[in-house]
Amino acid sequence: MNNLFELAKSASSQETIDQLTIMLNDLEKQKRGAETLLFAAEEDEEEQEIIEAEIQKFEAWARKVQPIITNPEYQPTYEEMRLAVRILGIHAIVTPYREGHTQDIQIMVAPPKIMAELEKRAIVSPASSGCGFRCARQ
Repeated sequence: MNNLFELAKSASSQETIDQLTIMLNDLEKQKRGAETLLFAAEEDEEEQEIIEAEIQKFEAWARKVQPIITNPEYQPTYEEMRLAVRILGIHAIVTPYREGHTQDIQIMVAPPKIMAELEKRAIVSPASSGCGFRCARQ
């Protein structure tokens, strides 16, 4: 941009100056765009680190409880079950049985801290976050 400005100083016609001004404005726009992309990339990297840290916490918890949970004689305490529900982000919606209708149970699983970060980044929408399944009972 400095070279273009120096070139404009030595321009002999107004037409040349106008063309150089247009080029300079375009370069300034490109520079602002590049700076914006750089800032966005840095922000994405920070968010990715947060998500990765949450995933690692989740995996560490899963490794810790896996040997215990697979034991058929193990009876978890109420507090352990609450912790698991909170960490896994389990949500259940139960629609009671009504005349002519079935009882619906919809279960969604979405680790809350991980999903919150993904929603911030707009990778997933809040309505579609988590995995879920639906059961119908009569």
